[in-house]
Amino acid sequence: MTLSEYAADVEQHLFNPAAVSGPTFTHRDPDALGYAFPPGAGWDSGDLTTDAGGTGWHTSVEELLDVMGCFRRQGSIMSPAAAQTMLDNGFGIDLIESTPLGTLYNKGGFWQSGAKQTEQSLAYFLPRDMELVVFANSPIGAAGTFFRDLVTGIYLNNITPEIWNLVITPQISNTFAILDGVAFPDTRHGWAEGFIEKDDGTRVGIVVATSDGGATWAKVHETTMTLRDIAFPDIHNGWAVGGDPPTILATADGGGTWKSQTSGIENDPGSFFAAVAFPDTQNGWVVGAVSNGGVILATANGGEKWSPQVEDAVNFAHDFRGVAFADIQHGWAVGAASPKGGLIVATSNGGETWERQTTPITNDKEGITDPLWGIAFADINHGWAVGDNGTILATADGVPSLRAPTHAYSESPSPTSTSVGPSAKPLQEEASFS
Repeated sequence: MTLSEYAADVEQHLFNPAAVSGPTFTHRDPDALGYAFPPGAGWDSGDLTTDAGGTGWHTSVEELLDVMGCFRRQGSIMSPAAAQTMLDNGFGIDLIESTPLGTLYNKGGFWQSGAKQTEQSLAYFLPRDMELVVFANSPIGAAGTFFRDLVTGIYLNNITPEIWNLVITPQISNTFAILDGVAFPDTRHGWAEGFIEKDDGTRVGIVVATSDGGATWAKVHETTMTLRDIAFPDIHNGWAVGGDPPTILATADGGGTWKSQTSGIENDPGSFFAAVAFPDTQNGWVVGAVSNGGVILATANGGEKWSPQVEDAVNFAHDFRGVAFADIQHGWAVGAASPKGGLIVATSNGGETWERQTTPITNDKEGITDPLWGIAFADINHGWAVGDNGTILATADGVPSLRAPTHAYSESPSPTSTSVGPSAKPLQEEASFS
């Protein structure tokens, strides 16, 4: 191949797709000149035609960045997948290095005249689809310092640890889903639930899933019911709950197919489920509300049968909004009290009995705890609850041992004895949450 053929080929397949027209073999006025170090007369590296294919091209920083970005993302030089494969295989790359943000790829350039006039260049493909180009027209750093080591070190030393990363949310039916529950049984497999709102104002419940740690998501289920929470104790078995009407959906194949489970309160007007917890694939709890108060249901067979656990929740709880179980014996539920405020109830015997836990006053104006929306426990002792007005509560003593039932707790001066099921148990008052 002649030099003119080589130049035409590079322009056709590299520069033109990136809309770059400036690079040449000879020096141009806009290009930086090399300067002696310490300061002195500058020099021009001149015509590099004879180096074509090695050094060869004079280009600006902006032009090189345009070519690199086009190569990596735009698909007009090659597909992004093919470009990534070339980088991963080290094609034309001098350095591949892992960083806390992802993989770094580097190519270095070096030119030196007979008089030891030096020009250096570095091109980086950085994590997060960023590129970096550095041109230097003199030696950099102390004698023996490798230019690439210096620049790479500066980059690595200035990476700030991230707490959270933004991932792309699934776009469905030309609108973005509102997601309000998520479950990850391991670091790669996860599910989220929520809803999309159609043009006519109706809502459609959805479940989306990922198998690559959240890098990509896909819709795996759609329902006419609005969903509010989801739980997956392993990568196969999961449950999603919501309402109105109250809904429990279950899957045994990682979200591929879902079926409804019978709760026994489907026909109660205004009832709904707000949260679900499954510490294993058989034992689970859902919480929410019936028409006249809060409700807690439990299963010991993966949802084939659900039974109410609290008889007098209707007397003290407006509704339950969150639930957590550290194991199949120790659990907590939070929500809004009746007639106002917030509450936490707990069990240390799998829900056979529940007790209300005392909480600090978090609303000075009302003199009560604000309504609570969520709860999580790292073990049977250490837990956190969150709610309105920025409320965050914590405990380090979990659930003290429960005494034998003494009475059903009620904040109403004339409590009713409404029951949500024949097997329900009375709720009792004691214990503390700090």
